[in-house]
Amino acid sequence: MRSNQDWELFDIKTDPGQSHNIAARHPDIVKQLKVAYDRWWEHIQPYLVNEDAFKTAPAVNPFKQQYGEQFSPLRSMGVPPMKHGQDARATTSEGWFSKSLKGEKP
Repeated sequence: MRSNQDWELFDIKTDPGQSHNIAARHPDIVKQLKVAYDRWWEHIQPYLVNEDAFKTAPAVNPFKQQYGEQFSPLRSMGVPPMKHGQDARATTSEGWFSKSLKGEKP
């Protein structure tokens, strides 16, 4: 909860860039919004079940790994293997397709 944090309030109609915090001039509105936020936060807490999912995730995304492995036949054409997270079109300095089509006429 944001109990100990400073709240900000902006008049979007007159200050769309949100450069003037008017919370101090409207403590009643800030209080209403804080109550609504706290009520929402208490309601949503039980649904936040995946907050620690990253701790047990595999080191390499299996979908990215499988995507990279499907391009292994391209090695025989001189295209270096993909590194995980690398865009397939960027596997050579000329680009993936330009390497395999080099010298061919359209």
